[in-house]
Amino acid sequence: MEQNRSRRTSPLNAREPLIARCVVIDGPGVLFDNTIWNRWLFRLLQHVGLQSEFEVFFRLWDEEYQADVANGHIEYWQALRRFLRESGMKTACVDEVIVAGQSRRDQMECPACPTNGVAGILRQLKLMGYGLAAVGDGFDISTPLSTRLVRWRLAQFFDHIESADQLAASWPTRLNARGDSPESSVFLSRNARRLREARDAGWQTIALGVWDLQANLVIHEIDELIPCLTLGQVRLAS
Repeated sequence: MEQNRSRRTSPLNAREPLIARCVVIDGPGVLFDNTIWNRWLFRLLQHVGLQSEFEVFFRLWDEEYQADVANGHIEYWQALRRFLRESGMKTACVDEVIVAGQSRRDQMECPACPTNGVAGILRQLKLMGYGLAAVGDGFDISTPLSTRLVRWRLAQFFDHIESADQLAASWPTRLNARGDSPESSVFLSRNARRLREARDAGWQTIALGVWDLQANLVIHEIDELIPCLTLGQVRLAS
């Protein structure tokens, strides 16, 4: 009940729609469920003695380790090993987790279908005249974002499909050079770190399903996106 009340009275959700010409969508978590692997890994870690909460554990992973993986500074399994050791897990347990994970992750990485309803929303955005770009998470092992979107017949809606590892830490800035000005771009994501990176590049941001006080808007379902947008060019103050 308290959660519902906070949603209704949120000043973030009471703001005017964002003026934009380009919508950049964070593929993992928005276009498809990217938690399948994380949920399996977390259950395994609990089995070997981890005491933590899912959101807390993976928020720390994303902020302190996953960013380096996405930027190409360290390989995924090396980063995971370091994270688990620095979290206090014994070496034998870490080895067990890594071996088990390496044999399973490729099977879990790509869901069978995209997020329900996303195709209709993308189609409507294109018909309304918005430019669309999709960004991957930078550590696809077996199935790049572009391959997923082609398989699901979603690639046709996007003007650009990029991976964060291709663009490195400056991915928002480099993507800016391919289209509209950053002030006229909106980034939609469930990931707090990537929302922050987009803001640092001058983009407007919409947080989906996460409470981000720095985001321009917070929405809770993907079908809330279109009413949050107004097609147009942002005029900068002189």
